[in-house]
Amino acid sequence: MIVGSTPLRSHGYEEDDMIVNCGDTGIPAGTTAITIPTLTGEVIADELVPFGDTESPRRGEPIAAKGTVQIRVVRTELGTLDFYCRITALNSRFPVKHIEWNWEGPPGPLHADYALDGLGHANPSSVSRGCARSATPGQELTALTFAFPDRGGPAPTRFLYFRTDARDFQRAAALSLVGPEAVITDPTDPIGYDEWSVIGVDAFVPRY
Repeated sequence: MIVGSTPLRSHGYEEDDMIVNCGDTGIPAGTTAITIPTLTGEVIADELVPFGDTESPRRGEPIAAKGTVQIRVVRTELGTLDFYCRITALNSRFPVKHIEWNWEGPPGPLHADYALDGLGHANPSSVSRGCARSATPGQELTALTFAFPDRGGPAPTRFLYFRTDARDFQRAAALSLVGPEAVITDPTDPIGYDEWSVIGVDAFVPRY
């Protein structure tokens, strides 16, 4: 997991999506295709991907979390690709705290936000970007993290997205759904907790 290091300083506006540089953390305001016409385009890939905590939390009990994620790629009028995801269903007593999107690509500013005019209702409370050096020349590792409030969700979420100048894409184990690291369900039992820290999910990412 790559973590940004600078304080809150980016801001979202309905007439434009956020520009998130490495180390930034900001509060997105959400966008629409009316205010940003360049968001409209052709959906060239769209899938529902199931996920689940594959390890039983304790003594053969049911898994702590499972659900589905919708992943999508949109080709804009310019031929570039935008990448989307949203949680469509979540069967868990505990909310997802963060959705982290990881990929490798060229350095530079990144447009990221969530869609107000799409499906879902749970909005992220912040978005942050961390970067690390890649072994591939001219590339860097990016972790784009959408955080949600601790209570009240999220399921289903709005479509989260980031925009790129890429013209090709691939499917990879690129999403991490981060939940409570340890939630005590029985204070009298030191091992009486349900635990699911990170669940990995496939997503579409740019291919340069």
